[in-house]
Amino acid sequence: DGYETCSRLRANTATRDLPVIFLSGHSGLEDRMRAYDAGGSDFISKPFVPEDAQRKAGVAIRHNRRQAAVVANNHATTDTAMIAMTSLGETGVLLKFSRGALSCRTLYSLAELAIETMGTYNIDCHIQLRSPSQVLTLTPRGVASPLEESIIDNSKDRGRIFSFKNRLVINYDSVSLLVTNMPVADEDFCGRIRDHAATLAEAAEAAVENINLRTEAIFRANELRDLADTSRKAIEALRTSFQEMQFATRLELEAMTEAIEGMYVYLGLTDNQEIGICKTARDSVERVLAILERSQDLDSNFVGIVEGLTKAGEYTFSQEAESVTAIELW
Repeated sequence: DGYETCSRLRANTATRDLPVIFLSGHSGLEDRMRAYDAGGSDFISKPFVPEDAQRKAGVAIRHNRRQAAVVANNHATTDTAMIAMTSLGETGVLLKFSRGALSCRTLYSLAELAIETMGTYNIDCHIQLRSPSQVLTLTPRGVASPLEESIIDNSKDRGRIFSFKNRLVINYDSVSLLVTNMPVADEDFCGRIRDHAATLAEAAEAAVENINLRTEAIFRANELRDLADTSRKAIEALRTSFQEMQFATRLELEAMTEAIEGMYVYLGLTDNQEIGICKTARDSVERVLAILERSQDLDSNFVGIVEGLTKAGEYTFSQEAESVTAIELW
């Protein structure tokens, strides 16, 4: 009967969304409920007016189309949301890399982070980082073999981005990124991976520049530390010499005074002459000693300079350390 027919239509994937209008000589509530339970869209009691049936059929068709449009729109919205969520998740991975790259102190730690980040997308990549003092080529399995390194060496002059088969190479001045398993079967995902890899390589380029600046700063700081240590030793030696000179000067003045006084007996001087010469000699000695006393201020300055240079020479700057003692250059 019509109820079973409608139920079978609803059970079939190809016809389950078609509108079904019941035309029946039975118009009781029970009949209408059975039609509703079978999946009917409308119910017309016999006898019926053809124009009324036609109008209801039009209404059912328009309602069906609106429902189909809503479902399609919901699917599109869901797909868009899923794509947006996927894209947001992938972008979040890149943001995490960018933050982590700023904390990297060495090329090795930066290369490890880049490989780990691309691995999040199930992508195998090799990376080469170049600085004035070092060239590092790293793969997910460790330092690259000579052959793996030669592949990147021969690829870094082929432009910013180029592909061959399922491989992708991205080049910057200090960074070359080689992806060995591009998902070419999934065009959309492949395009996103290309964009993500380019963004990562650009962020790595900036991180390498920061590492180079930090390395140069550490080198200069260590030079200044060594210079401070050398200057401290020179000033300490100068201070020691100055103190020895002061002591020797005092001894010479005392010896001179004693020698002059010892000569009185041989010179045949009068008492007044001896007193005058003695006074002159003693006054000169006192003035010289006063000058030497004032030079103690110079010695205090020596002490301050030595202490400052000693402190400066104690600073240690390490490229490998994540934190730097006393001064953070990053």
